[in-house]
This record gives sequence, C-alpha cells and structure tokens, in this order.
Amino acid sequence: MLTRSSVMLSMAVALLTVSTAVATPQLDIQLGQRMYRGYQVLRCYPTNQQQKTALLLIEDEVDFWSELGSQSGHLDMMVAPDKLEKIHLYLNLNSIYHEVLISDVEEEIEQENDIDDSDLTDEEIESLIYSLPEKERSKRQNSDQSELSFFSIFDLSRYLPNPANERRRRKPQDSGERKPRKFSNSSPPSVNAPISSFAEKPRNESRKETCARTGMNWKQYQPFSVINRWLECLERNYKQKVELITIGKSYEGRPLRVARVHSGVENKQQAVFVDGGIHAREWVSPASVSYILHKLVETSDLDHILQKFDVYILPVANPDGYEYSRNHDRMWRKTRSKTGARNFLGQECFGVDPNRNCGWNWG
Repeated sequence: MLTRSSVMLSMAVALLTVSTAVATPQLDIQLGQRMYRGYQVLRCYPTNQQQKTALLLIEDEVDFWSELGSQSGHLDMMVAPDKLEKIHLYLNLNSIYHEVLISDVEEEIEQENDIDDSDLTDEEIESLIYSLPEKERSKRQNSDQSELSFFSIFDLSRYLPNPANERRRRKPQDSGERKPRKFSNSSPPSVNAPISSFAEKPRNESRKETCARTGMNWKQYQPFSVINRWLECLERNYKQKVELITIGKSYEGRPLRVARVHSGVENKQQAVFVDGGIHAREWVSPASVSYILHKLVETSDLDHILQKFDVYILPVANPDGYEYSRNHDRMWRKTRSKTGARNFLGQECFGVDPNRNCGWNWG
C-alpha cells in the first residue's frame, strides 16, 4: 500500500536521478586544481529509520563526510552547487532537519593550510617562515589543527600523556600588549627551531636543528617529499632508536617507508603497527601519525612505551593519492592506480579505496 511519504520519497529520488543523468561527470585532473567554489557541507539530523534510509538513497548524489549507523545522531554531506536546490527539496520532502555546516568548501580549502600566528611571537613567526621549504603548496593549516593530540593505540592509552597537561591555545588579550607564552615545561622552544622538535628535554641540539631544516613541522600539512626527508633525517641522527624499512612502492613509484622505533632491546614479543594517510584527502592522519613518531623519537616522553613495545609507523600509506589531493583535487580519497575502466567520455578511471580493496575475510 502506497503511503503519502513513500510516494514523496519516490518522486524525490526520481527527480535526483534525472538531474544526475545530465550532470557533468567528475573528470580526472592532470593539470591545475579542481575548484570547489559553491560546494556546501550540510549536516542532517535523521530521527527515525525511514529518514536514515532516505539519506542512504542519495549516497551516490552527494559526498558523505561521516558515517550513518544505527547510533548516528547526524550525517554530514558535501553537495555540489548544481544539486543544492534538489537536495534541499529532497530533505524537506522527507522532513529531515538540516543546516549548512560549510557555506563554501573552496574558501575553507584556500585557508586550511594557513599558519595562525595569533599565539606566536614575532621571532617565532620569522623563524617559521624562513624554515618552510620553497616551492611547496601554499595552502596552510588552521591553528586549531596544529595542536595534535594522541588517540588510543589499542590498549596503550594509559601510557599516553594526559591531554589536560598539554598546552592550551591562549585566548586573545584585551590589551594590545603581548603576554609571554606559558609552556608545560620550564624552557620555551628555541626561536630558531619551532620545527620538528618543540621544547623537549635537552638532547643533542645539532641533531634537532638538522631535522628541523628538513622543513617538517606541525603548523602546516606537509608534502610527501618533506615527510620523507624528515624520516631519513631521523634514521641518520637517531640510529640507536630508528630503523627505516622500505616495504614496497606505490603504483606511481613512491617508496612506502616504515619507521621501526625501538629501545635497542632485541627479541621483544610485542609490537604495535600504526599507519596514516590511507585515505588521500584526510591530511590530518599523516600529521597525527608523524607527530606520534616525533614524540617517540625526538623526545623521551614515551620511552617507557619502547621498553615494552617496538613501534612500526607508516606515516603515509597512500602517497600517490595524498600528493594528488594536494596538487589537483583536494577531495580525492582513493589511490592512483589504473582500474581499466573508463567513464562515458572515454577518460580512464583511476584509483581504488585502499581499505575496501580486499576480500571480506582478509586478515
């Protein structure tokens, strides 16, 4: 028996299907960058299973930015400008409350890798600017991403630092005078080395400055070349702690390097493997994983973990897709391998989703 809601749902799906048939296909970008001007991110709040089903029916029409599970309270989706009106209509027809989370995705992309200098001194800003590698992409990261915190590593969460002890971002001062920054330890970072190593317990300063000169920092998202230089520097300068293992190459020939971090004690029975960047557009993943590596190697904060575990870290598991997302299409998620398929314009289709490219019982 047809109900009013089921009829409206069918009409809305049919409307979207017609619009898809005449829409311009997503073309592969080899030169320049894909622009996301006018794209919006909507946050939807389904309240029952029927509304969740309605959202799942348009999954191919939009780009889901979050999962929709049985316990999900909301769903974020990116919508192309030519589909906004129809998607709003579809959501209204299904009585799904929604709001605009991002009004223009391109504006966010252009600002995401900017350095927010509101909590830096003039000397630190100057030092940071001079230490950034030339000819790298100018997009920069918002400062609210610059202070990366640890996530649980299996059952190792009890070993990790308490986030409450981490430095909080200083609120803007009412007066025009800058107040000194406060740090969790007694010594502030060297103005000449806000990169790679922050203000950690004293070690060999020449080693820290050497790795700082690779351009690695966590005020910006770094290209694959900078991450690689930093890995090589860690191995050269912390031989007693770091070993690089090349486990293969990507489709386009980039090395897949795993850093084995250890205490020097052989024959440990337990090890932890951490990988980042399996989805190309999730830049915070390589940043988070490399920051964990920084804390393990360039500081002594986590030496107690290395007494029990060897830690294997692959900072960028999908380097081809990662670089493609930096240089051509910010929203690219997959690898860059050739699939053998072509779109209806005859253009070759690239990429697979790495964590969905194996049998259901693999591993």
